[in-house]
This record gives sequence, C-alpha cells and structure tokens, in this order.
Amino acid sequence: MRQDPSRRRLAIRECGPDDSEALHAVFEVVARERRFLARVEAPPVEQVRAFTESVRGRGGVRIAALDGDQIVGWCDIAPDEREGFRHCGRLGMGLLPTHRGQGHGRALLEAALAMAGARGLSRIELEVFESNAGAIRLYERLGFRREGTKLGARILDGRTDDLVLMARLEGARSGSLVSVFFYGSYMNRAVLGEVGLAPRRWEPAALAGFDIRIAPRANLARAPGQLVFGVLALATHAELERLYDHARDVLGGVYLPEAVLVQAGSGAHEPALCYLAPRMVEGPVDPGYLDRILEPARELGFPASYLARLESFRPRRV
Repeated sequence: MRQDPSRRRLAIRECGPDDSEALHAVFEVVARERRFLARVEAPPVEQVRAFTESVRGRGGVRIAALDGDQIVGWCDIAPDEREGFRHCGRLGMGLLPTHRGQGHGRALLEAALAMAGARGLSRIELEVFESNAGAIRLYERLGFRREGTKLGARILDGRTDDLVLMARLEGARSGSLVSVFFYGSYMNRAVLGEVGLAPRRWEPAALAGFDIRIAPRANLARAPGQLVFGVLALATHAELERLYDHARDVLGGVYLPEAVLVQAGSGAHEPALCYLAPRMVEGPVDPGYLDRILEPARELGFPASYLARLESFRPRRV
C-alpha cells in the first residue's frame, strides 16, 4: 500500500542536469492543468537542462522536493544578470497535485529563500495568477507583498485572469532574523558571548545526511545515513556575518552558508542556514576547544553514541 504523502517528510535537494527528465515530467503535469503556470505544456527536456545549468552557473537556486526517489516538485530563483539588478531573482515553483495542501510547498519555498539569501539575492520577484488564492496566501505569509496587477493578462479556456506582481525584499537584511544550525563550539553560549551574539532561539536539533569531523575545528561533510546533533537558533544576518568574520580573522577558518533542513526538538523539519568550511587544513585538536563542544552537547542531552563520536576526536596521550 502506498503511504499517504501527508504522513511523510519530503527530501529537498539541489537539482543537477541529470534531473532534467524528472523535472520535465513534473512541469508537464502542472502545466497541463492550465491553471497555475504561464505555459500550458513543458518546454523540451534539453531546454530544462539548459535552464538548470544556467541558474546554477549564475549563483541562483534550483531545488527539488523528492518523495522517496521521485521528484514531485521544484522551486527555482533565477538571478538577474543585468548590472544594477544582480541582487534580484525571479521565482518559479510547482508541486504535483498529490502533494499539495500538506505543507510541502511552504517547506520547498522556505528552503529556496534561505538559499537565495545566503547567495546574496535580496529581492525576490514573482508573478502569480489572481485565481491562485492559495499560492498568494503562502507568498504573503513568507513576506511577499503585492507591487501591482496586470489586468486581464490571460484569457484561456474562456476565463480571464489577472496577473499579480509580488516581491519579497530583505531590505533591512542586516536586521532580519534567520534560522541557523550550530554544531561545533558555537553551540556554547559563552563562545557566542565572546563576539556579542545572544541568539533569540535555542533549541536542540538534528541534521540528517551529514557527519561531523573535528581536525582542528568542527566541520560537516555529506554522509548519507549519518546524523549530526546541534542547536537551532535565530540570529540576524549582521550577527552571523560578524560571527563568521571572527571565525575567519581570528580562528583562520572560512565557513560558507548552505541551506539545509533540520529536525527541531518538536519533530518538525525547518529550513535553516548551516555554515560549512569548503576546505580545512587538518591539524591536531585542542582539548580545550573540544571541551567547549562537549559541555553543551551533554547539557542538551545528545545521545551517548554521539557524545562518544565527539570524544573520539580528543588527542590520545602518548
């Protein structure tokens, strides 16, 4: 028996050229509903592949929602290439009918917006038909505002529909709050206090599909089947920039933000930023540094097996 999709959490990941046929198939289903998209049929597979490569190459967002191994939805934010407009991105998304109304669209959109913010896109624009009331409500809940309306923009199957222009401005980006997943010494409030950071939220959380390594600083690497424990916090973009500037200038580590889905203590999955080091020169672990990770890990009640994993990085006495 096929499980009700509302009882499952969909995986979200970035798309690559190999996903072109699956993305084309989903686009075709949504387009042929003749309601939600400007197109009434999908573009050729090669055009889908070219668009994916173009968006990724320009630093945009192209992600998919998966039910098992099947792609059931997509969201893309394509950057504007024109000088003076490179902070702007144009959003498009779609979800199969069988997976609507269950929060999957919101999770997909939140993940895309978090990733776009991390990549420097501060204005996200979209167009949505006035008849698509559910989508408009979702966009408004996530900070989009109406900027205008194209009256009578579409006449299809005997129905006239207006086209609503919407945008989401980070604007005061430095003051907007963002969810972040801390997994190393930044789980220690005293360490954050050294750079004047006091997060608004502080909740144990877990990140699937990654493994931790400490050599000499904490970092994560993709590892299917593995689980990393940490803290889900809220901070402003300015605070995070200051924190990771400190990591670069004082600790010598360059960490870059990546959009991930973490499981909060409530069991719900939420999009967040997670800072990873693309390259790290390995070296011996400072026992004091390791203690600053283990102390909050114990206080937060992480599993004994994970505590043992952290302890395994402690240098052996000769």
